[in-house]
Amino acid sequence: MIKVKKCPVCGSTNIKWVIPQMWSLWRCYDCGYEGAVVIEEDEEE
Repeated sequence: MIKVKKCPVCGSTNIKWVIPQMWSLWRCYDCGYEGAVVIEEDEEE
């Protein structure tokens, strides 16, 4: 299984660290969400 990170607002997987050195801040490039909370789910290959 693969761990997939998703935006807590829109559910998009198009979410990345804003600054890799600050791994606690995420940005969704679909809805514009910025924050420390992401959803992590197991996804079957």
